[in-house]
Amino acid sequence: MTAKDPDCRAAIRARLQSRQLPLAHGHRLFRGQGDGALCACCDRFITTSEIQFDVECPEAGGPDGERERTRLSMHLQCFSAWVAESRLLADEAMAGKATQASGSGL
Repeated sequence: MTAKDPDCRAAIRARLQSRQLPLAHGHRLFRGQGDGALCACCDRFITTSEIQFDVECPEAGGPDGERERTRLSMHLQCFSAWVAESRLLADEAMAGKATQASGSGL
């Protein structure tokens, strides 16, 4: 399964919808050589011959009310698919809100 594969894109979309993956917005991002981490999008290991993106996502519930960070590792292609699918979901959500507002008689 590769990021260009429709099944991979569908899997990323399902993970976004179930909140297993956060939407791609406002996270810290690091890029480098693969270090053998498991990709959060496709569940394949990222080899040293591949580019790896590490995304730090804030999570609530840290000690003393601080926000802890979770690091997600992704292949370059999976990262691109994650960003694209996140944008599509955000666009769909905005379109849904606009439809609701126009249908509410306001």
